[in-house]
Amino acid sequence: MGNPNESIRWSALGVVAIELALAATVMVCFQFDLARPLGWDFLWVVPVFLAHAVMPLRWRRPFLLAVTVGLLWRVLGLTAGIYVVAVGLLLIGLCHLPIAFRWRVLLVLVVAAILALVQGRIIDGGKYLEAAIPILGGIFMFRLILYLYEIRHEKPGEATPLERLGYFFLLPSPLAPFFPALDYEVYLRSYYQRPAFETYQTGMLWISRGVFQLALYRVVYHFFSPSPEEVRDLASFAEFCVAGYLIYLRVSGLFHIISGGLRLFGYALPETHHLYFFAHNFSDYWRRINIYWKDFMMKIVFYPVYMRLRRARLGHLGKLTIATIVVFFATAVLHAYQTFWLRGDFTIHETDYAFWGLLGGFVILNNFWDARRGASKPKREEGEASFDVGHALSLSMKALGMFLLFAVLWAMWSCHQWEAFWDVMRQARNAPPSQVFWLVGIAVTVVVLGVAGQGLAHRGIHLFESHPGVKRSILTTLVPLLILAGLWQYHSSIGLPGWLGRHFEVIWIDQLNERDRVSKERSYYEGLLSGARSSVGAEEEAMVKKVVPDVRALLYRESFGPQSVWGATWTTNRWGMRDQFYSKVRTPGVFRMAISGASYVSGRGVGDGETFESLVEKRFNEEGVDLEILNFGTSASCTIQRLADLELRILDFHPDAFLLVCHGEEVDRNLRTLARIGAERGSAGLTFPFLQELFERAGISEGDTQAEIKRALAPYREELMRWTYGRIAELCAERGIRPVWVYLANTRTRGLLGAEEGRRFAEEAGLSTIILDGAYGGLPWQDVALNEADTHPNQLGHEMIAKRLYEKIREHREEVGLPPAAVPDP
Repeated sequence: MGNPNESIRWSALGVVAIELALAATVMVCFQFDLARPLGWDFLWVVPVFLAHAVMPLRWRRPFLLAVTVGLLWRVLGLTAGIYVVAVGLLLIGLCHLPIAFRWRVLLVLVVAAILALVQGRIIDGGKYLEAAIPILGGIFMFRLILYLYEIRHEKPGEATPLERLGYFFLLPSPLAPFFPALDYEVYLRSYYQRPAFETYQTGMLWISRGVFQLALYRVVYHFFSPSPEEVRDLASFAEFCVAGYLIYLRVSGLFHIISGGLRLFGYALPETHHLYFFAHNFSDYWRRINIYWKDFMMKIVFYPVYMRLRRARLGHLGKLTIATIVVFFATAVLHAYQTFWLRGDFTIHETDYAFWGLLGGFVILNNFWDARRGASKPKREEGEASFDVGHALSLSMKALGMFLLFAVLWAMWSCHQWEAFWDVMRQARNAPPSQVFWLVGIAVTVVVLGVAGQGLAHRGIHLFESHPGVKRSILTTLVPLLILAGLWQYHSSIGLPGWLGRHFEVIWIDQLNERDRVSKERSYYEGLLSGARSSVGAEEEAMVKKVVPDVRALLYRESFGPQSVWGATWTTNRWGMRDQFYSKVRTPGVFRMAISGASYVSGRGVGDGETFESLVEKRFNEEGVDLEILNFGTSASCTIQRLADLELRILDFHPDAFLLVCHGEEVDRNLRTLARIGAERGSAGLTFPFLQELFERAGISEGDTQAEIKRALAPYREELMRWTYGRIAELCAERGIRPVWVYLANTRTRGLLGAEEGRRFAEEAGLSTIILDGAYGGLPWQDVALNEADTHPNQLGHEMIAKRLYEKIREHREEVGLPPAAVPDP
């Protein structure tokens, strides 16, 4: 007899399908996590859902299993997908061998150890197994523990082979290795436990919430996440802490989408998070945030430890304390264990133990407090006739206190090192009265809103209801999705105006913010100056670069190559330029243009002669313009370093024009570079007397850290930019050179928001400015970038940039000083 909860009316099914199609479209448009691996193909979820919902119940599990396996092959490729299935079947099979349970566990551990050696690159497993391990880790690292726990005492026939396979090969595991710790028992009993429409609609509500949380995460991540070096006072410290905590919206949003997606296929699962920002004590927080993880730790760690202590003369609170300590210690270790299987890195930072230790300690103290109060204070019953403002005020203040405390704890956790955290903490002492006033005002406003929300809830108006009625559920699902879809459609077709449009360009694309780009760049380049071993990419940087004693710090080696670097042939001439040979003496009648910039100009990832600079030069020469473009691009350089290169090297080549190519965020890049050089070399390595004098005025001394130097220089940021561009203009004027500032957006961020900062200073100094709008011809970033991890322009990307730069130079021919073509312009 079929399950009565499986059926659904066609009209209700249509409503859910429309909601799902809208959610999938928004996820693809905004490149949210689950959409990224497959692009537009993510829309397959709509027909898969419809087919699953209308087919007979007995076919649904095998159909879902087949879709998951097919998706594995689509994401990983056939061979790596087969590895996932084969190793997965081996692990499941070992759990059911007809031998003692302890020997089954031992065999599973042996296979896991071999996979760990491959993941740790200790033994070579081949490229296909190495590609399969992160997906295998996402599927098995926690679910296999829960599975072994349950089957140890399982009765025969409690689950079919199809149900067992479905627990592991469960959508959307191939798309989301970072998966909630779904309990096996919950998985079995939840299948069509509730009516289909209720289950599906709740799932869509969660998906919508998840999508909206990911959108909020993007806003916080890009616009309200200062780096530690940018924390200078109480307000920026508060922003650093609160933004670091709110970034957890990414995890919460992703888990909402995953659990909501499982509901679309009949699994009436409980929610993974429940209003965790509103927790009013530590035990309440532990119950609200990542509920699946809490249940996992209680089942696998807490209860077994507590039961083993049952004969010890410790009392209930003593046993509770020891079990809680073990839980939070295990949590710290298991987070590193999870990171290892997903990324191959098993690292426990010093602040990890502090974070989990403090959280565990607070939970223990909370337990003692609750036990001490006991029944002395009666609990308030829900639905009391009168609304107690005092109680509501107390609850709001506790929730705010919890939020602020955890914001600080998360800031500590994200810093990884105590020294970095204390450095950030010290900045909070810089608290002007105006900042204190505003922060207190914000806190009071939050408390008042909390009291008002509780008042509305007392009257039956729940703003954040977990299970609203059907009409409200549909409305709550559709409104956020329609807002996001409408913004995307309007901006992509017409363009949002002004400030909103410029900022929307940043958040609608999945990309690193400045803070993480800085961190990634440091791993590439800072090790070269210090001699330390850096992460992936530093070896190739060291191969092509040399250290110089001035503010430029690093330049390309002379007469290097040809050699394969970053997957392309790389050659430099005798002057250390990635270009053909040019004499310092200019040929009469030839217009010589020098171009300077970072890795886009030097052409990281494309072969010799394929850079946009080479292509522009070739095209003008074909038209009869005697033009030489000398490529002085150096990866990871800032504007000050390009100024130094102009004065120390480029002027010796007597160019007629100087093109300075920038990508935005020039101010911060200049401060960051000077701070790094100052920390490593002192003011003697700054080349320019102005910079040395600026260090003196800022009170920077030997031994100051990079963060301290950057903070000290921050008040002089505009003065520094004006001097830099003024000096460029002065040098060019002395030699009769036409200086031109060029803005080129990166392949993923097509907006011109970053152009505003540098363009202002360039124009003030008298430089001509060119904005390469539409540099990539409207092509998707995947078509013009090297790959997902390295978004430098590929060969097609350089061709598109060259086409646009050629058009802009012709348009600004007089400003550049370019002579007319021998062949008339068409």
